[in-house]
Amino acid sequence: MAIPSPKRLQQAAKDLQIGMLVAVEYLASVGHTIESKPTTKLTAEEVQLLNFKFGDSDNPATQINLNAQDKPRTQAFTDSYNKATTFSKLTEIRKAKGIPKSVFKFYGTQDYHFESLREGYFFLSLPSYFNDPFDCDTKTIDFTTTASIKPIRKPERLFRERINNIGVCCFSRNNSSILMWSHYANSHRGFCLEFISDIPDGIHPLDVHYTSDFQTLNFHLFADDSIANMIYTKSSQWAYEEELRLLGTNLKNNEQRKMSFNKSSLKSVYLGVNCELSTLDKIKEILSHKYKNTKLFQAKKVNNKFALEFQEVRF
Repeated sequence: MAIPSPKRLQQAAKDLQIGMLVAVEYLASVGHTIESKPTTKLTAEEVQLLNFKFGDSDNPATQINLNAQDKPRTQAFTDSYNKATTFSKLTEIRKAKGIPKSVFKFYGTQDYHFESLREGYFFLSLPSYFNDPFDCDTKTIDFTTTASIKPIRKPERLFRERINNIGVCCFSRNNSSILMWSHYANSHRGFCLEFISDIPDGIHPLDVHYTSDFQTLNFHLFADDSIANMIYTKSSQWAYEEELRLLGTNLKNNEQRKMSFNKSSLKSVYLGVNCELSTLDKIKEILSHKYKNTKLFQAKKVNNKFALEFQEVRF
């Protein structure tokens, strides 16, 4: 499947006969925050997303052209594309679930977790550090070629060179999952941050696609979508996490893996049921100096239920 070429925002909006602000707001809703300037250059992926949403099949400017070399040669290729996690599938998931008002990120009690809050950044982890060995598995990408599939050698070479320079930051739609607090917040001793997600300068990660099928995509036929399939696919056994992700590329050291966030987008901080006094004191100190308008809550067990409730804490 051929991917559209990059375009400037003004040209892309003109081709689709929509306003630039409409394009900016839609891209933000699916995880791509850009400046609302005519000269802003959209990536091929962003142009594709706009084409899927606003494209007119009768308008040549918005068509994704498939030449003979690009077309899947067998029903198997078509089936794999329909089942895989593609950018169009991610857009469908976002439409079905809606734009979350907030997204949540869980933290433990290591020093660098408190530093992340104090300094106002996310850390984009190398996927090989994830606790799921199937997560971001490069085996979801098929690099084989046949007589009918022309290899695109340079992009494949670049992919193999750069795979260790990507970073992923994980969020959730849910802050009350007992399992999430257990797994990602040091057995309920840590904390959870709530970020606003339904405004242009908020946090806009993309939802993960949960599936029971380990689906591959051929890189030479579906280059960009094969990357989406690798990054945004997880086993349906993880569906309780309600995960969303931000992706970073070309990250060559730990400093580059630190993505700053707008401090005004931090709405609330939640403390785990087993939060220790030292953690409470650290969080209060950080909020009082850095986030005076952010609210603080303490998680409590609900009587006679397997559930959590949150009570506001003054600082």
